[in-house]
Amino acid sequence: MKKKLILGAFILFVMELAVVNNASSEYLDTLWKLDVWPSYPVFSQFTPDGNYVIVSRENKLYKYDALDGSLVSTFVDSCDTIIYDIYISKSGTKISTCDLKQEYVYLWNNSQGTIIKKIDIVAPYKYILKTLVSNDDKYVIISTSIADTNYILFYNIEEDSIVKAFRVPHRLEGLALSPDGHYLVTSSGKLEFPIYTSYLSLYNIDSLAFITEFGTLDGAYGAVKYSPDGTLLTCGSLSANKPMTIWNMENRTKVKEIDITEDSIRTYHLGAFTKNNDFLVLGRPGIIESTIIYNYKDDSVFTRLSIGSAKLDVCPDSNYILLYYNYIYVLRLNPGTNQVAENGDDSPQQVVYPNPATEYIEISYSPSREGAGGVSFEIYNVFGEKVLSVPFDPTPGSTPVSYADSPASGGQLRVDVSGLAAGVYFCTLSNGTNKITKSFVVLR
Repeated sequence: MKKKLILGAFILFVMELAVVNNASSEYLDTLWKLDVWPSYPVFSQFTPDGNYVIVSRENKLYKYDALDGSLVSTFVDSCDTIIYDIYISKSGTKISTCDLKQEYVYLWNNSQGTIIKKIDIVAPYKYILKTLVSNDDKYVIISTSIADTNYILFYNIEEDSIVKAFRVPHRLEGLALSPDGHYLVTSSGKLEFPIYTSYLSLYNIDSLAFITEFGTLDGAYGAVKYSPDGTLLTCGSLSANKPMTIWNMENRTKVKEIDITEDSIRTYHLGAFTKNNDFLVLGRPGIIESTIIYNYKDDSVFTRLSIGSAKLDVCPDSNYILLYYNYIYVLRLNPGTNQVAENGDDSPQQVVYPNPATEYIEISYSPSREGAGGVSFEIYNVFGEKVLSVPFDPTPGSTPVSYADSPASGGQLRVDVSGLAAGVYFCTLSNGTNKITKSFVVLR
């Protein structure tokens, strides 16, 4: 009985991995997955350097390694009540959260894992919706709402006081800071039955001044997010059958509506750009195939995931994708199946396909500029035991490896895995100075 339970759990684990990898295994790698049930609500975000993921569970914060999901540390302090919302400053040194009762803002020291300040948001400014920390770590930016009274507050951390308050006529749904830290954009809306009217607003962080209102829309706006270079803005939708929109932030004009209709899906609550503004990750909670990678330049769906995303984050410098619904998934996006090193990078790039595998796997790679003589490939099982080690031989045809292209110029490597038992494995490609590790599944 015990063996059957273990086998059943293992099969479920493999199936859950396959949910992501089968979506388009040559494009996405599942780096790790974290079961956060029954903790609720759970919030998570990458640190700006992409090295860690900060996760809230109940009244505590946890730091995980972004590559392998190992728990790095548990924060020393804890909140008085359940944590609701989380934001990591651009410097990575400070974290802002609020509590589930929407009464207090907690400011954390990320490196020390301690609470710097517990900020009491007094009347008439309660209750807290969202928080941000300005790029210079000078302000905590807070959106609040009580009845029909809504505010954007700028709390000066050093002075320990609210130094600016903007009265907003409508409820605030989203906040986003520009990558350079100079601007804040908000989305808000008000129901005037039967019409819900929304608009976007822009603020100057340096002068703490309101700039303009734009983008009035018949419908409910959702979350807003800047592109990595600050030129574009995504704006989700909370209204049924209303498309997500993309805005040019240089002239504040609408670039396009994302109108995905082949499966009657038009409403995406969340959106974030990947590296170099290449793609959009679009999400919404609780619906099968509700997270997609979307090429907005030619209006095509790059790949789909059969998991919901109540929250999502993208690390712009690494194309790591963070999704949360019942699990936290950390994925890596590989836009092509035959990647090459960019900007003179000597890192060996690899994409594993098929995944799951039965007979073989193929790895698209580019070796170091010195050639393939110092490059090696290894496979490990889940216990860390090496099950296959293959130094690259410049001569094609080395068993169990064959080359689709010249190893010195890069190409595809095929590895026979028919002798491996069913399970999860990790393969590494190394050129002596850099190493990349990817997971794959063998089915029998």
